[in-house]
Amino acid sequence: MMDDAKALQLARDAYTGSTDYFNANIRRAIEDDLRQFQSRHAPDSKYNSDAYRTRSRLYRPKTRSVIRKNEAQAAEAFFSTVDVVNVEPQDEQDELQQASAEIQKALLQYRLTKTIPWFQIVLGAYQDAQAVGVVVSHQGWLWNEKRKLDTPTIDLLPIENFRFDPAASWLDPVGTSPYLIRLIPMYVHDVKQKMVAGRWRKLSDQQLLAATTKYDSTRLLREDNRTDSRDKITAITDFTTVWVHQVIMRVDDEDVIYYTLGEQYLLTSPEPLVEHYAHGRRPFVVGSCVIETHKPYPSGVSRLTRNTQVEINELANMRVDNVKFAMNKRYFVARNKQVDIRSLTRNVPGSVTLLNNPETDVKVIDT
Repeated sequence: MMDDAKALQLARDAYTGSTDYFNANIRRAIEDDLRQFQSRHAPDSKYNSDAYRTRSRLYRPKTRSVIRKNEAQAAEAFFSTVDVVNVEPQDEQDELQQASAEIQKALLQYRLTKTIPWFQIVLGAYQDAQAVGVVVSHQGWLWNEKRKLDTPTIDLLPIENFRFDPAASWLDPVGTSPYLIRLIPMYVHDVKQKMVAGRWRKLSDQQLLAATTKYDSTRLLREDNRTDSRDKITAITDFTTVWVHQVIMRVDDEDVIYYTLGEQYLLTSPEPLVEHYAHGRRPFVVGSCVIETHKPYPSGVSRLTRNTQVEINELANMRVDNVKFAMNKRYFVARNKQVDIRSLTRNVPGSVTLLNNPETDVKVIDT
């Protein structure tokens, strides 16, 4: 087992390398996908320039409409029957296998209808896969004796809060990456509770403050450009959000797991993965709805329809502008002539516009 200093250095190197690649090659495309899903023009679009400030800037939500229709089809496929899962024995003649299948089905049926919000998870995962191309989930178990919680959990992770090696196989990024890093926003009182319980190393408030800085433009875009809910602050309270990294690292063909506070401090020493997850497997799944060979970050519906969406917006806005020009004429007015320009621009039905010479002072431009 590697020592703590090496573990922290490996975690820092893995996070820095994967984040640099993500920022340089992936983040811009994902943010453009999210804008398209939210029916917002790209930041470099001409509709965001001053020249188009008074022009039509409509965004026809065709991409959102397509994804919504696909979600409806997925909901029908997954939830058209009362049973959300079907379990059958491999050998139907074996009574023991039949009994086991019935028990497994009953357990899964209970969990997926009572303790796990399966409908939201399925459609949320499908939405992520279509909108940004990749969906990531974490499978775990929540146990809290005081709150009487003892249940499996499935958490959908924003793609910006998960790191794997960009050279991993496109067929199985989770299994082939030498490391996995999950960025977890946690309240300070939850972190301190683990420290008091002896599960994590004790750190000072000043050290915790260093882990509050995690500005993320993608998260800000998801929150509709509001003030970042997890942006840096200047003081530590129980409800301050700090960033904890869950690191799974492959060392000598064995997976170890440990936690760090940001990239600065080690919270736990590396331990075999099997001590935290009884099955001994990496508890993450990365999926997509579009197969693109040799790309660990495949495209989604938003990216594949981007040019078509731009063309639809262009035609719609030109048509609206043309109608406005046809209904509200443009005028050429001779300079320094006594023309009631306010009356012209108001274009009120039944109004009177005073001119000295209607033949030469004003020229109406037909569209």
